[in-house]
Amino acid sequence: MAESSEEKRAQLRKEIKETSKEEFILKEMKRLGFWPDDKEQPTLAEEFINKRAELSTQIKGLTSEDKRFKNKEAVLRKYKKERMKKSREQQKLNKEKREADRLEKQQIWKAKQANDIIYLGEKYTNLLHKKESNTDLLKGNNLPAIADVKTLATHLETTLSELRYLSFHRYVSTVSHYIRYQVPKKAGGHRKIAAPMPRLKKVQRAILDKLLSKVKVSDYAHGFTENRSIVTNAKPHINQAIVVNMDLKDFFPTLDYKRVFGMFKALGFSPQQSTVLTLVCTETVEEKIKVDGAVYYVNEGERVLPQGAPTSPAITNIICRKMDQRLAGIAKKLGFTYTRYADDMTFSGPKELRSSLNKLMWQVKAVIKNEDFQLHPMKTRIMTTGARKEVTGIVVNEKASVPRKKLKAFRALLFQIEKDGPANKSWGNSPDLLASIEGFARFVYMVDPKKGSEFLARVAVINNRYKPKKTIIERGIDRGIKEIKKRIDRSKKDQDQSGKPWWKIW
Repeated sequence: MAESSEEKRAQLRKEIKETSKEEFILKEMKRLGFWPDDKEQPTLAEEFINKRAELSTQIKGLTSEDKRFKNKEAVLRKYKKERMKKSREQQKLNKEKREADRLEKQQIWKAKQANDIIYLGEKYTNLLHKKESNTDLLKGNNLPAIADVKTLATHLETTLSELRYLSFHRYVSTVSHYIRYQVPKKAGGHRKIAAPMPRLKKVQRAILDKLLSKVKVSDYAHGFTENRSIVTNAKPHINQAIVVNMDLKDFFPTLDYKRVFGMFKALGFSPQQSTVLTLVCTETVEEKIKVDGAVYYVNEGERVLPQGAPTSPAITNIICRKMDQRLAGIAKKLGFTYTRYADDMTFSGPKELRSSLNKLMWQVKAVIKNEDFQLHPMKTRIMTTGARKEVTGIVVNEKASVPRKKLKAFRALLFQIEKDGPANKSWGNSPDLLASIEGFARFVYMVDPKKGSEFLARVAVINNRYKPKKTIIERGIDRGIKEIKKRIDRSKKDQDQSGKPWWKIW
């Protein structure tokens, strides 16, 4: 198809622009035969035209280059502006994406937090993803099959967020879950007590009542166990010729986080549940410091059982089940009787076993060391014929009784109070004299009901005379509390029959 006139003109303009007008004319003249093309040397006119065309092309190139360099700064500014614009647009997109990702993660995190515990501090999170319990072990230990931590919180009558808060391990905190103080020891020195605050104590009490109290302990443990006491601990040793008392050193602090965690896991709880329960039942040594007027509690050392928590004695009894069996086996093999009340261990037997004492002591020490406990070197006593034999404060020579010297001192104190009043008098280490004498009277009644009844009657008269009377408001509050407790008890009975929670029955 023939080219149009407009296309031909465009082609001519392009060729002229690429060379020069004269050069184009010369080329066309040669093509059309108006200019000889077979000469070896160009004529002067031809050479001039070619040279001028060449120079013209160079001038165009140099002019274009000159313009480019003159506008370099403007071009650079334009480039930077465009680049900055693109960068800001990209930053905006990135920011929007990050915010969307953050909100999505936040929603996922909130959803997980509502039904799970996934972080409890840097050191105690690595097993929280292991949520499978051993239902056979739980059943074998008389424990409910609790599926997850949310169910655990419900079983303990608390919320998941409360359980997370109380179990979270903080190296530095502005609050403390314990009140710490010291009480004098009978043998000298002070005993460090860590009493839990109400929120923590409530959950610990639920763990004790709903979980730990269901677990069977050894028949040789008499401390902090239902239907057992210092009296039941002492009775097996009455009228024995040889009585050996041994004491475990730093009993509660010896049981650290790993051992308590191992106990819960051995009962059948999942690693996640065991972690939460162990953190609630253990504590670290805290140092109270002030910085710029603010109070901080800095955790130091490993987590251990606190002496003062309601869960600690039950945990020690469960952990010591194996040790009790081993010690009882040694005692039985050698002919001795064995019992344990908390950290006090007692062995007794007839006088014929005097020759077996060294063997007993050696084997008991080996077992205690193997169980990762330590004997207190100053509290091992061997009592034989002729000596007064005591087991956890009770004389067991012929029958269970309170030491005569102490009874005599108590009678004298009651006489002085009855005569002169309670001012400037004391009994034991408690600042509350009236509470102390009532407690001791109840102790005597537990050991010897006949003597205890006499003391309780005298103490009741003293309390009635000297104990501060409650105001009308205080008595009203007491009556109100009793009435509420009665209503709750009645509602709980109704719940057992109807299956509804007691708070929904009202």
